[in-house]
Amino acid sequence: MILKDNLVYLLERQRELGRLETIQELLESNGIDSYLMEEPGVKNLVVSFNSELDEPITVIGAHWDVFNNSQGMNDNGVAVVALIRIACILKRINVKKRVDLVFFDREETGMLGSDTYIRNVGPENIEHAIILDIIAYGDTIMGSFYKYYISHNFGPELYRLSYALPSDNVIFNRYNVKNVLFTVGHNYDLTLTKDRKGSQLVYFPSATAEFYSSFHNRVNDNKIEILDFNIARRVYKMALSGALSE
Repeated sequence: MILKDNLVYLLERQRELGRLETIQELLESNGIDSYLMEEPGVKNLVVSFNSELDEPITVIGAHWDVFNNSQGMNDNGVAVVALIRIACILKRINVKKRVDLVFFDREETGMLGSDTYIRNVGPENIEHAIILDIIAYGDTIMGSFYKYYISHNFGPELYRLSYALPSDNVIFNRYNVKNVLFTVGHNYDLTLTKDRKGSQLVYFPSATAEFYSSFHNRVNDNKIEILDFNIARRVYKMALSGALSE
């Protein structure tokens, strides 16, 4: 399985080369060019498709940095290798629209990487953003939306969260850029509710939900044997569908 193999390679190689450098190496091995977008204390890695086009950018992003001394498996290694897979697919199909794939730095310390990216390209130049974070532990795909779901239908398997989970999506919210954050959790952790228009929403009723154990180096973050790469594959395919639909 490509995602699992690339995650194993990332985990092993980063000890010697460094995490960001290993991501660059994986991209290069697939013939994909990338560049660093740097500010003091921030290193984003960006893969741009059709940057010469005079049109708004579709962004798909995942943070590459890790929490403290975590190995960074579910948070956020699986999403990183999913983003590499998306890059390979976009290259293979010769995508015709303007797309930036962004490996954000410093999500764990203030979401500084996403802020750096948005300021550098200009929020007015971003059509929409799709963010992937903690996508491989659980059986249910969830979306935290900002001005996005109105014009997109990702299908019945996507549950819409009733609140915004704090990842790089909150910085896009701050700049008033429509976005969706995809994440994964267990259905048994979720409670159903409705919005004012009667649309179905879900939320975690308890701070002890198992979902919260799957990131920040907690008990279910760095166990590769419990990660579900099939659901991660469904997430990145959903992200691709959303990116290419406009």
